[in-house]
Amino acid sequence: MRAVFPEVPLNRNFFNAYIVDRQLKEVQKTEEEEDILTIYKQRMERYQEDKNLIPEGNLVEIQFEDFEQHPLKTLRTIY
Repeated sequence: MRAVFPEVPLNRNFFNAYIVDRQLKEVQKTEEEEDILTIYKQRMERYQEDKNLIPEGNLVEIQFEDFEQHPLKTLRTIY
């Protein structure tokens, strides 16, 4: 499983944009971080369990760091 750190800010943005307005209680930052990491871990575990259900040739996995450093080159490997 890859490092979680690049995804934390993205998940925090989602959390703040979507969940904060709908929460019933104020969530402390430490609790928010734990929730974000727990949800990320659950999503990645589920993905690892289910990705074999995607037909061969229909799934392309790329490294975020590769995409960030060389976006066009990385996109060409997909198409």
